[in-house]
Amino acid sequence: MCELLSESEWASPISADLILDSKILPIEAPKLMQSMATERADLMFATSSHLQSLLAWLVANKDFICNIPSRQKENLTRQLSLLTWQQGWTLPTESKRLVKQHMLQLPIFNQVTATAPYKASSTRRTAIGTSTRAVLMIEGLPPIPSIPSLAFFDPGDMHEKNLLDSFDLLEEMPLLDLFFEHIVLHLEEAEESVMAEVKLQLVDFVLEKNLRPSDSFKSRFSKFKLVHSAICSSHDCIRFRFPASTVDPTSTISNLFFDDEDVFPEPGFLRRHHEVLKTCGILRELTPEILMERVHNFATCSKDKQQLIVKVKHLFGLPLGENFKLTPASLKELRTLKWLPVLCSTLKEYQMVSPEDFRAVDDKDLVDLVLCVFETSVTPDWKGLLGWNRVIERETLTKQLTQSLAQRSSRRIDKTLAHLSSRGDCSTLKQYHCILSRNGEYLLPDRVSLPGSLLSRYSLTPFLDEVEPSFVRKHSQLLKELGVGQNLTYDDLLRVQSMVIDCTQSGKLSNDNLSVVVSLLEISTRLQGDSKASSLIMIPDTEGQLRSRADVVCGDRDVAGKAASFSFVHPKISPELAEHLGLENAYARANRLGIEIEDMDDDEYAPRESLTTTISDTLGRYPIESTFSEFLANANDCGATQVSWILDDCAHGAHESTALLSEELKDLQGSALFVYNSGVFSDRDFQGFKDIGRGGKIDDETSTGMFGRGAMTMYHFTDVPMLISGSYFLILDPQQRLLPRRRTNWERKAGVKVTLATARRVFPDQLRPFHGLQDYSMDDDDPYNGTLYRLPFRSTEHTSLKETPTFIGIDETEVLLEDYHSTAQMSLLFLRSVETIDFRIRGRTPSWSVTARRQGGSVDDIFQDINITSSQQSGATSEALWRIGITDIEKAPKELVNAGRHANKITECGLAARLKLEGSPESDLPNQVFCTLPTGFSIQLPVSVHASFAITGDRKTIPYEDMKQNSTITAWNRWLLTECIPSLYLDFLKDLAPRLGEKVFDFWPSLKSGTWKQGFGDVIHKAFWNRLADERFESYQLFPLVETRVTTEQSTPLKTRRDGKKRKLFEVTSLKSAQFDVLRETTSAKLMPLLSKLCPNWVRPRHLWHDMVAFKIHLKTTIIGSQHICKLFKLESNCVILETFLERLEAEGTNHKGLTTRDEAMKLLLQIALPDSSSMEWIHGCRIMPMLDQTLGTIKFQTGDGPSLFREDAPKHATLLASFDPKPQPLRNPLLGLLTESSNLRTIGISDIESFLVHADASSVHHSTNDNMNAWIVKFWAYLDPRLQTLREGGNIKTKAASASDLLKALKLHDTPIYRYHDGASWHYITPQQFEGGPYIVAPSDRKEHDLCKLLPGVKTVDPNCLPLQLKGHGIKLE
Repeated sequence: MCELLSESEWASPISADLILDSKILPIEAPKLMQSMATERADLMFATSSHLQSLLAWLVANKDFICNIPSRQKENLTRQLSLLTWQQGWTLPTESKRLVKQHMLQLPIFNQVTATAPYKASSTRRTAIGTSTRAVLMIEGLPPIPSIPSLAFFDPGDMHEKNLLDSFDLLEEMPLLDLFFEHIVLHLEEAEESVMAEVKLQLVDFVLEKNLRPSDSFKSRFSKFKLVHSAICSSHDCIRFRFPASTVDPTSTISNLFFDDEDVFPEPGFLRRHHEVLKTCGILRELTPEILMERVHNFATCSKDKQQLIVKVKHLFGLPLGENFKLTPASLKELRTLKWLPVLCSTLKEYQMVSPEDFRAVDDKDLVDLVLCVFETSVTPDWKGLLGWNRVIERETLTKQLTQSLAQRSSRRIDKTLAHLSSRGDCSTLKQYHCILSRNGEYLLPDRVSLPGSLLSRYSLTPFLDEVEPSFVRKHSQLLKELGVGQNLTYDDLLRVQSMVIDCTQSGKLSNDNLSVVVSLLEISTRLQGDSKASSLIMIPDTEGQLRSRADVVCGDRDVAGKAASFSFVHPKISPELAEHLGLENAYARANRLGIEIEDMDDDEYAPRESLTTTISDTLGRYPIESTFSEFLANANDCGATQVSWILDDCAHGAHESTALLSEELKDLQGSALFVYNSGVFSDRDFQGFKDIGRGGKIDDETSTGMFGRGAMTMYHFTDVPMLISGSYFLILDPQQRLLPRRRTNWERKAGVKVTLATARRVFPDQLRPFHGLQDYSMDDDDPYNGTLYRLPFRSTEHTSLKETPTFIGIDETEVLLEDYHSTAQMSLLFLRSVETIDFRIRGRTPSWSVTARRQGGSVDDIFQDINITSSQQSGATSEALWRIGITDIEKAPKELVNAGRHANKITECGLAARLKLEGSPESDLPNQVFCTLPTGFSIQLPVSVHASFAITGDRKTIPYEDMKQNSTITAWNRWLLTECIPSLYLDFLKDLAPRLGEKVFDFWPSLKSGTWKQGFGDVIHKAFWNRLADERFESYQLFPLVETRVTTEQSTPLKTRRDGKKRKLFEVTSLKSAQFDVLRETTSAKLMPLLSKLCPNWVRPRHLWHDMVAFKIHLKTTIIGSQHICKLFKLESNCVILETFLERLEAEGTNHKGLTTRDEAMKLLLQIALPDSSSMEWIHGCRIMPMLDQTLGTIKFQTGDGPSLFREDAPKHATLLASFDPKPQPLRNPLLGLLTESSNLRTIGISDIESFLVHADASSVHHSTNDNMNAWIVKFWAYLDPRLQTLREGGNIKTKAASASDLLKALKLHDTPIYRYHDGASWHYITPQQFEGGPYIVAPSDRKEHDLCKLLPGVKTVDPNCLPLQLKGHGIKLE
């Protein structure tokens, strides 16, 4: 101790009593004192060489230690460090804890402190203590002001560091934790400028230490004002900003801020830490917060507006990130706040305007006369943000257009019109003078036409003009939407005429207006269309007054008589123009008035509807192929039995055309399509051509047609159809181009109907093409007994009757009719009268024909057989036998009675099933949906379906699903599909079942085709099975019984028909009585003789079983399965049937499906009765166990011991062999599944072998040499050997040979032939007793030795596989 402390120190009064001079004491004294100190608690003895005692003494004298010089404290530190190295690692845990407490109290450690102005740090040795957190000083850390909660220590040398590390006396606090959790918080509370400078030094130090800041650092840094601000950057005034409120002056957003704004970092600070600051949240990109802050700043600042404009332009040039999004409130504020400067043209000064009053420069020509325009280009993102991409309001555009028209700014007008057109917003333009005409004026849209019109030849200026060509090129779509066309109409002319009249003074036309009227008349002669409107065009007379057409005449003015009172046309009306106008000649009028001809047209046949519109609409709805069905329907309605299609190709040239109804009909005497039916038109049928659209048959409840438009499909082929029927000839010209004119208004007639006699007398060549066709002769005065249409083909594809004309000539029609052949083969199924359809080319044999013949019965029968025969010119023929069912529906739910257009028709539904198809049909059409005729919709059912559906007007849709649209029609059709058709379907199958037997199942709706598609078939399928599940139909005789083969012993053969055709009805049963066979088809076929006896109502539903299960119908049925079979064999009568079946099978050896043995039959039957363990309860009490004596035993389950059946349980040896199998499989022997503790069955044991082998039937097998026996004996020994070994191991026999003999004797097998040897030809069997006393040896395993043994005379080699295990190793060794 004296060595540690100087003499002056330990000799002081404080230490005199504490320190002994050990140099003057005997050597044993210190040891003795130290030993005593361990025994006495009141004695402390410390030496400088013992760590714990030294520390205890130092702590006890810490006040003394505190006053010693620093050099002595260093000596103490060094000594304590050395003792720690020597003794510290051996100290127990509790001692270490005590040593650490003593260390903390010693004032020997260097504490670091700093005082203002904090230029440098100082140190002093103090105790660490426990009142504050002692932290290890971080190297290089700038001076830190005193922090109350922390004390910083810096070890002066390695010995001090050793003490600190050994006892964890200091906390090594990470720099970032120290800085952010202590230093920054302390400095934030200090306001002195000196502290700000210290803070700056510390921030510099921390940033330099974190050049690659972590996410944690970035998060912490962002929470404090640590960025040195450029404003007031002197030492006297240092300010700091949050990173998130500091702008990077090198970024693109810096130009949004004014120089005097306190947002930038101090340049030197930025230069030192720029890279770190960029990652720590300093502002570099535009964010929603920055944007809104700038918007508010711009709106309230008083900066120069030119500077502000520069800032705004820069703002709009900044990109917006993908995730840039404002809240709804901010977005509204952005658009409504006035923060954009604009120069007011009137006040010549800047004003602040909101973005709502602005548009981008792209929209300048659309809004610049109404709104402000930002002259610099703006990106689409900014347009969307500012609302500048929104649709410009119509009011704004119309104001722009109005002012542009007033200024005649063609650029703005063109841009505005193009924009409105692109938006489809042109309706308001009809009231604006916005269309540029050829004369440079802007006119209303209804006062212009496209270039190339008749106005280019005949001027109607200023009332009507053509559009300037360049305007057309720019605004073609706009002109189209405004209805500006090239073709003038009568409405245009009448409008001009009205304007001329309005500006005419004193009723007389001026020269300019007269020229306009003449041009108007010239144009009118070149228009086609409404003849009524053309009659309203007025004609100028010689006085220049406008008169109606009927009031003026043309021609010679010197006509005598009444001509003196005639008004003649103006001289400027040329004779050619007068003729084109259809003006009556003065001479003709005088003659007409003189003979008093009445101006009536009794022969005219004009329809009541607007023909061309109606026809065009009909042709758009009805495809051309529908023409054939429509004419077929018309023929059926008029009672025709035959329909013929005839192509007249005029192979020898066009027909004579000298005497026609009008000269214009001459071009129609060429090729044509004829349609013949054997019915005759009634007056009502002829009237139907006038009532187009309403239809002449709408009130006829027996007719097929519904809409009265079907006949108009003939206009697919022609413009001018004509026909003869009964006593009349009819010709129609809906375009009113070719027939004679009316006398009342001089328009062309739309149709003419005259008697055949009149036609033959006045215009016979009009009938010439009909002559010689279908028994019509021009020489016959009697009415024609039939109806014959003639549809002359168009010479070109142009026609006003079709929206998209396509040329249909003789070649195209021939292709269509050839394709129609396949449809025609099904079209006759549900027709009442038509029996034959054929097609031919005039003068040739038919290309094809289809004939329907009803086999017996009446057309009014519900169920009918129809034979459809088809023949072709090529010689191919086919014949199909159909069974149809059709019934009238007399009642419907009240809400459906008047649904659709079927209200006045007879409601019916029907089904058709093709029973037979022979010959070479052209195609096998799928089953279809009919509405009397095929609708073109295929159906996923094995039958075709017919009903009085409510079909849309184009016959293309049968609504049945969407109840929101056409709800009335949809409800009607759904009622037919879900109620009427399923009911008839059941009756239909009831009719077919006795006739077809099991083949009737092919016509049931089923899931056999896989997943159903949504459609008619799916609706009917579900409704059918749901209806069948109804208890009302449980007694319906729908299910044919299985056809069983009758053996010759059971029947007496009778004479049958020579043609092989059978006439018989099959037996059927009901759902309630049927016994459904769902077994595998091969299984039920093999057991057919048995099942037919056991199940009198045996039905095999085949694929229908999936539907029965899906609709839970199987729950109501009897199923031939495990439960039913077990139930049957609890009755003695059924067991007798089974025994008889097995006896006959044993006697015959096989049945017709390959069942050979009673063993196989019983195995099949047991597999049915016992498919799995769940059926165990059902088999209790069944007499179905095959016994060895070929009888049947009863299987029982009981708790006590009962008689065992297994000893007799196997038919012959089959079951025993299965038991010998080391891995028995239940599928091979179903009885194995019954081997439970509660059953009266058990497995065969070793003690049962004797009784099995001595059985009469079994023993006879052992002496046979067949393959069955050879296989059986191997399995027998595989079973017996391990059990013999078990018996041997439990006995007292020592030798192997004796063991085998004794065991076999014990089992009474010593005299049973169970060994075998081979003589080269076959196996022979011997008893164990013969083996022991005869010339027998065990066959060697070596092949060569085995061959040598064969040379030994009289010696037989026994098969080792059929020997006890003890004898298998006794093969002889020849060496």
